Amino acid sequence: MFADAIALFFVIQSGLAGSAYTRDAPGYNSENHLLANRIQAAVFVRRLQDAVDRNDRLAVAKAIRLPLRVNGPQNYQVRYYRKQSDVLRDYDRLFPAPVVDVIASQDLGDLPRLDGNYMIGSGDIWFGQACLDKFCDDMGRFEIFVINRS
Repeated sequence: MFADAIALFFVIQSGLAGSAYTRDAPGYNSENHLLANRIQAAVFVRRLQDAVDRNDRLAVAKAIRLPLRVNGPQNYQVRYYRKQSDVLRDYDRLFPAPVVDVIASQDLGDLPRLDGNYMIGSGDIWFGQACLDKFCDDMGRFEIFVINRS
């Protein structure tokens, strides 16, 4: 964990953590960019863990990209949440105790990544950044976009 803190310090000091650090920026290094992205993802999960721990439903709802896709226990059961008020209304269904436990126990140093997105648990929750421009040089904030119910 100390090594992660040192890496975070150097990433912040070098300015790599900002969204303006694009492929054509002077000194761009894809390895450093990936490290900065992983640190930002870990910070997102830590904030999510804090919000879930405090039962701050609004903070959790604000961490969700709408429309939110919720996959049911069987593939044909898919539901989309298009409004934050609906997420808040169904919060207990979306974040039952087992899902809260998965979020709380997620190791910040072990965030599996696939196609630029990250998962919590065994794919229970997927989150990532949305592209804000044509070439994805400018990325949005991290947000949850899929919840898989088992």
